[in-house]
Amino acid sequence: MINYRWFRGSSSSVMDGDTTKDLLKKIAFNSHNHTSVRSQIPKSTMVISYDDSAQEDYTLAFPVHQQYGVPGEINCISDFMLGLGTYSHGGTNLPLTIEQAIEMQEFGFEVTVQGKRHVSLGLERVYKDIVAGDNKLYMGTAHRWTHALPLKILVTSKNNANQEEVYAIDKGVDPEDGREYLITEQPFLYSYPFGYAGFRITDEEVETEIKGCMDALTDMGLHVSKHHTHPYSATNWATTRIIKKHCVSSRGGITGIMVPGGVDVFPTYQFRSNVEPTAYSQASIDLYLDDLRDSNGLSFVLEHSWSGGFSIANLAYLIEGALARGIDITTRTKALERFGNLMDLGDPFTSDNFYDNPSKQNQPFFTVDRTGKTFTNIEDMADLIKMP
Repeated sequence: MINYRWFRGSSSSVMDGDTTKDLLKKIAFNSHNHTSVRSQIPKSTMVISYDDSAQEDYTLAFPVHQQYGVPGEINCISDFMLGLGTYSHGGTNLPLTIEQAIEMQEFGFEVTVQGKRHVSLGLERVYKDIVAGDNKLYMGTAHRWTHALPLKILVTSKNNANQEEVYAIDKGVDPEDGREYLITEQPFLYSYPFGYAGFRITDEEVETEIKGCMDALTDMGLHVSKHHTHPYSATNWATTRIIKKHCVSSRGGITGIMVPGGVDVFPTYQFRSNVEPTAYSQASIDLYLDDLRDSNGLSFVLEHSWSGGFSIANLAYLIEGALARGIDITTRTKALERFGNLMDLGDPFTSDNFYDNPSKQNQPFFTVDRTGKTFTNIEDMADLIKMP
């Protein structure tokens, strides 16, 4: 999706998509950022990314990284690490200690932000009608919020006809289907029919998740890299505009770093995330590594060391195989410095069919050039031309 607003100053005008793509390519080429020329890239690159700041990151995965001398990144949930809240995942369900995280960082791991409480930043839909005067918020994925209650939530109907902020203080279970719902402190002022209403945490709560996590990790004595990882791989245009105030990148799930999807305006490198490859066969790992080597690109390996499918032996096989193929295993910061020139061509603004179009609810938002300089407020063509 191309945000034509950058070129017209209005979202209502019509502009030919092919013309716009040609224009963008011309700008990139004239700025010496044409990404089809890869001569400046020394080698294919991998970032091994561990979610949820689990104890197993240290006890199971870290010794393998030490054995081969390669870094990774740990995506930290600050409340979980501090023993606050009721967030849980699996495995031992124990967090990294501060001392363990510091040791991993001193070895070369990056510490990134996964949220203060690991609550979803995505836009969700109600799965049952909400009636004015009721205090039940029916949501299909309540577990993504219930561990962080109380929580401020913004509920809005399609096209923003009705909108209100509610304070979720408890949870209940729907006797009809056993699904969890949230209980709000005050009754709803408006009715929200199924299929025509969405909700997310408020801007204030997003700030708490991002900045609160960064501050807490800093207070632990950690150096926090300005990179974010989405809990549950969920985001939307409203929350990403807040994330980009504090971070220069945001990693999803299978999408890896948030870069253009669908319409590939720039013939850029292959940015993708391979989810839990250590849980699969070594033959599958070989295919993945061969593809990464041959593409001369960048890939993220997303792992949950607490998962029952996580394999220490396969992690060693993955790392050893990558090094044997000349694939560099590095940090996200160094990878983005090498693979710069990402363009955030998504439309971060709502539209008439926002709730009916998932592609408009999960947009890239940051731009970083080949040198690692980040542009976070691309508003018009002049800003694009400024890119070195």
